[in-house]
Parts: sequence; C-alpha cells; structure tokens
Amino acid sequence: MRHARVHFERSRDAPSDDVVWSWIDDTRDRIGLAAEVRGLVPRDFSATLVAVLIGEKETSIIQVGDGVAALLGDFGGGWSVPLWPAHGEYASATYFVTDDSQPQVRIERVADPINAIALMSDGLERLALNFSCKIPHDPFFNGMIAPLRSSTGDGRDAALSRALAAYLDGDTVNARTDDDKSLILAVRR
Repeated sequence: MRHARVHFERSRDAPSDDVVWSWIDDTRDRIGLAAEVRGLVPRDFSATLVAVLIGEKETSIIQVGDGVAALLGDFGGGWSVPLWPAHGEYASATYFVTDDSQPQVRIERVADPINAIALMSDGLERLALNFSCKIPHDPFFNGMIAPLRSSTGDGRDAALSRALAAYLDGDTVNARTDDDKSLILAVRR
C-alpha cells in the first residue's frame, strides 16, 4: 500500500509491470525478514494478493492466488472479473506471495473507465461468482454496491462498514462459507 501511495503521489498513470514486480519483491523481502527474526520461514506468512490500481488512462488488476477483483465500468453489461481466482492443484489450495522461487503474479489492464470495484477474499467467491460459466453474479455485486451509491460521505463510511460486517457474519452467509470473508467496496462519484 505504501508503494502504491507513493507511486500515485508522483504519477497519475497505473504502475508498469516492472514496478509491480519490484513492489512484490520488496514485500517478499520484508516477509522473509519478519520470518527470520521470529525463527520461522516465509511460508508461515502465506498471503494471497488482490489489488486494483486505477490510473488516469487504465486500471491495473494484480493478483496472486485466489480472491477476486470485480469491476463495473463503461464497457457495457454488468460486472466483470478480469482475473479469475487461481486455485491450486488440489481443493482449497492456491498460490501465495511467499511461494518459493517466484510467485504466480497475474496482471491485467483495463482501459475503460471504472465506476465501482469490489475486492474479496476466497470465502465469498461461491456467493459472488458462477464458477460453471466463469461469470460474476451481478445481483450479489449490485446488492453490495447499492448502499455505497446512496451514501453521502466520502471515504470510509463507519455505519455502512458495521452493517456489512454484521451481514458477512450473519447466518445466511455463514451457512454458505466457513472461510474468511473480507470485502472492500468502492464507487466513483
């Protein structure tokens, strides 16, 4: 996040692939140092990555492993998922930033203006994605983003965040997933 913030203080353009890779290398180095200090190995700090960086001319979607970034833009139709979640060879397996030698980083670029984004961890994938057709479930995303569109505040809306946390921890959602349920939503005004 720090690298992205500094980048956008200096430029309105989305970062190049080389710049993204340098950020990931730095992250891996920091994780390696944290592991070493604690007498652990980097794999003990396994983490996936889903990021959306919106520049003036294009949007970059960066992903390692599962989770998903869904976009709603001016490209017609409903929501899109430029990078489908990457699951590993076995059920409940994926790829991590800390994988040995080199992580499986995927970068996709979208030139169309983006009006809304939803980033989520793998615990919500089965509610939000139609895996048989490899398409996002528009009603899920539209329902999640609607309260944000009607919010009058800028930035984080504490009341909406509390309501979302209660919904994600509710019986309806918990009956369909036992995994982590992180969700970040944003709209352009």
